[in-house]
Amino acid sequence: MPAPAFFVPQFPAQHWEHVYQDLANLCHGQAVDIEHRIYEITFKHDREEWTATVGQTLRGTATQVRRIRGKKQEQTLHLSDAATVLAIFAGIPFKVMTNNHHTLWSNPFYTDAVVSVTYFGDEPMAYRKWR
Repeated sequence: MPAPAFFVPQFPAQHWEHVYQDLANLCHGQAVDIEHRIYEITFKHDREEWTATVGQTLRGTATQVRRIRGKKQEQTLHLSDAATVLAIFAGIPFKVMTNNHHTLWSNPFYTDAVVSVTYFGDEPMAYRKWR
């Protein structure tokens, strides 16, 4: 499903540009043109795969291997965090701003283990590290 048009959650539309600039400044990120703004990233962290989507809470999965009656069995664990993603800024590392300071993640949090990137108004694409 295509990503929506650019927005900043929890703020009225007339303030989106100003808030986006402020969030970029807070995390030492770069405020980019609208066609380069990121809607969602999927990234790896401690053997877990997480997705940060603007306007949604963080969600992830982990695989737990258990031995039951001598046989290995894998179980997928669904992970979540209460923080709502406000903005994502590209770079090495990527910077993710949330609305919450009391979650699993610092605010902003940084990741360079990005698996995929979706831009506002775009289809998902695999992420290739910049060289």
